[in-house]
Amino acid sequence: MVYRFVVTEAQFTPKLASLRGSSNPVYLLFTATRSAGGERWCPDCRNADPVLEEAFQALPASATVLEVEIPRESWKGPNGPKHPYRSPPFSVRGIPTLCLWNAVTEKVERRFTEGECEQIENLLELFNSHF
Repeated sequence: MVYRFVVTEAQFTPKLASLRGSSNPVYLLFTATRSAGGERWCPDCRNADPVLEEAFQALPASATVLEVEIPRESWKGPNGPKHPYRSPPFSVRGIPTLCLWNAVTEKVERRFTEGECEQIENLLELFNSHF
């Protein structure tokens, strides 16, 4: 079973630190928070969700997905352009963004942004290339 964690921005850094040094694949998903009704505030995230869910089913049991949900105000508000995930080492420009994270070097090895997160073939190719 794939290890999957959905965290808030406050929980992200400590959870990521707990994965440091892992030789297993770690995928970071930067996405929008959900409303009380379960819908994400970001339309690109809503479009990508079913594709990502399907793709995650193809991950091997040793993989970890760390999903951080970002509130609209945090990403789109006045301080949004200075959001810490927009800077290295993550350099997220838009959400959703899925990154293959090297937990040893602590660097992004591969990145899928917005529309790319809706392309199941490319996601599956990435997942299959590590196993």
